[in-house]
Amino acid sequence: PVPTESYLSIAKQPLRRLEKPNRLLVVLDLNGTLMYRIKHSTRPIMRPDLPEFLTYLFNNFEVMVWTSAQTPNALRMVRAAFTPEWIEKLRAVWSRDTLGLSNADFYSRVQVYKRLERIWTGRYQVDARTAEEIRNNVATTTHFWDQSNTILIDDSILKASAQPHNLIEVPSMVALDEIEKEDKVLNHVMAYLEEVKYYDNVSAYM
Repeated sequence: PVPTESYLSIAKQPLRRLEKPNRLLVVLDLNGTLMYRIKHSTRPIMRPDLPEFLTYLFNNFEVMVWTSAQTPNALRMVRAAFTPEWIEKLRAVWSRDTLGLSNADFYSRVQVYKRLERIWTGRYQVDARTAEEIRNNVATTTHFWDQSNTILIDDSILKASAQPHNLIEVPSMVALDEIEKEDKVLNHVMAYLEEVKYYDNVSAYM
């Protein structure tokens, strides 16, 4: 997939810095990004500083998970990395069944794509109501997720082919011997998010 003309046009709009942070949705990949899942292992190896990173995210943003893993593996990884309190706060946990794959591709190792418009509109649209609106059972809202307020954190630029200006690409945790205590990737991402949250259109900033 390639970006639409409409998407590119919005990504080229002038930036406006805000006095207060923008309300953003951060979409997290799991395996290779936050952790390294060894085949047949019961527990993945976490990226350094992951608890601090997740604490920061849940204190500042709305958060969801989107992984290409099948649902049982996705849930195991979520339970390994997130506290019960964080799991309750997740806007959604998406796995392989949300990628629009054919039955054959679902069970095959194929290149997959995370089309963010699935979050923004249509069958899988993610609830964008504020916590207060949800508590008060407000049915309609003026809040919607779109390219101006959605950030995907993933280790694959190909997965974000349709919306490249919404991606923070991180180095993949591809092998056990590459997982080092000196890995400061998540600290760098936190610093970047601390800046981008003050702009009205993340796709124009990124």
